[in-house]
Order: sequence, then C-alpha cells, then structure tokens
Amino acid sequence: MIFGNNKNIAVAVFGTDYAELSETEYMSEFIPEYRVKKSERYRKFSDRVNCIVSYFLLYRILKNNFGISEIPEICFNDYGKPFFINEKIYFSISHCDGAVCCCVSECDVGTDIQDKIYSYEDIAESVLSENELGLLHGSDVPAETFTELWTFKESYLKFKGTGITDSLSDIDFLSFRKKEKICFSTVWKNNFCISSCSEKELSHYFLTMNELLNN
Repeated sequence: MIFGNNKNIAVAVFGTDYAELSETEYMSEFIPEYRVKKSERYRKFSDRVNCIVSYFLLYRILKNNFGISEIPEICFNDYGKPFFINEKIYFSISHCDGAVCCCVSECDVGTDIQDKIYSYEDIAESVLSENELGLLHGSDVPAETFTELWTFKESYLKFKGTGITDSLSDIDFLSFRKKEKICFSTVWKNNFCISSCSEKELSHYFLTMNELLNN
C-alpha cells in the first residue's frame, strides 16, 4: 500500500507537467464527471492535468486508506471550501505547475503546495506581517522563507474555510504557531514547499506520476 495505513495523510505527486493525454484519460475514468468537465475549461494543458490528477490522487487515498471505492458527493461552503456531504472525512487539495498535493484526514485540514518563489520583493510588504518581514530580512535563504510563509497562510485559510476576510499581512505566522491548537507542517521536496494545517499530525508521502498510476 503506497500510502501506508494512516488516516491523517498528506501526499504530493511530482512530474504532473510530464503527464500524457492517455494518462489523463485513464485517470478521468475514476473521478466525477463534473471534475473532468471542469478540467476541459482550462486553456493550459498543465492546468487540465492538475485538475484531474488532484482528484485521482484523492480517489487513490480514499480507496487505499479509508476503503471507499469512489469519491463521495462533494459540496462547497460559501467561501468555496469543499467537503463531503455524507462522510466525516476531511480533505484539502492544492496544485501548482508540475505538482499536486492532497491531504485527507479524520479532522479538518488545509494544504498548499508551491514551487520556490524567487520574485517576492514587490508583494512582501502586502503579504507579510511586521514580525514576518523581520524574519524574512534576517533569513540566509529568503526565497525559501517567503515561500514557507506564503504557503502557510494559504493552508491556514483553507483550514479555516473562511476565505480571505482580512489582509494576509494580518495573519502572523509566529503568533499563530503559539496561540492556535493546530498542527503546522512545512516540508520541502524537489524544490517544492508543502505546508499544511490540521487538527492531527499528518504523515507525508511523495510520489512520481508513474508511482501514482502503477501502484
């Protein structure tokens, strides 16, 4: 079983930008039709691929770790956060060029995946709090630091499921880590940063497209 037996899990798949049309057609057979139709509305092939791969990954986790053979009915709250209508299982999906991530848990969860952000100077002050700006300016690896802070905020907002109701700079990473009773995790793999917020600690797994399709 490629994901182990854990029911609080974060799985990232890399190399989605190398997926072939035949592979997306195969994966489309296992995901809801509305998701396939959504993928067809994207102009870029890479976006269409990620739209399909992310739900195929969700399907594989549900099947392997929860014994659910198809994706249950999904609804969305007022801010666009997806949830299963009839299952007490929580999930969060994120993707960027070349990679997707899916977290599935027995408790609420949020995740974000992003390749390293090198051009951040123009947006840093509007995104980061004063404490975070101090952390960024004092960092020996500022691109990594900014990417971690960015993905943390995105995963936290997905976890809360409330959308961006305040400025991103009002969300202070340093204070939230101390006050919130949440498990925060940030993992780097293949120049991608995966950040997650969850009520339980997550186990992380990393796959290639080939491993996702053939295991």
